[in-house]
Amino acid sequence: MTIPLNITVRQIGRIAILDLEGCLRLGPSEDALRDRLRLLLAAGTVHIALNLARLRDIDSSGIGLVVRTLSQFQHAGGACVFFAPNDRLRAVFKMVRLESVLNTAPDEASALSRF
Repeated sequence: MTIPLNITVRQIGRIAILDLEGCLRLGPSEDALRDRLRLLLAAGTVHIALNLARLRDIDSSGIGLVVRTLSQFQHAGGACVFFAPNDRLRAVFKMVRLESVLNTAPDEASALSRF
């Protein structure tokens, strides 16, 4: 059974917070997040924070999207912060050596302080 990805977007000032719940894998979930990120960029939002607390799993396509997202928002003059990754996600990021590349924070308040 495929667990869908639910995406809720909240705005705090100039920062869009995306609450992700479910799994980020090749297919509809990756497409949904990529489309949502494109819409934010097209609307001029260049500062985003992704809440990973309820993200249950990520595959290589999801990891690729995370890296592209970081690059796109930085290239647009903004920033992207990932916050509250669970133990599984931290292990995946460490395994693929992204823990030093990604701008991660333990919680939302810490993430927002980085903008």
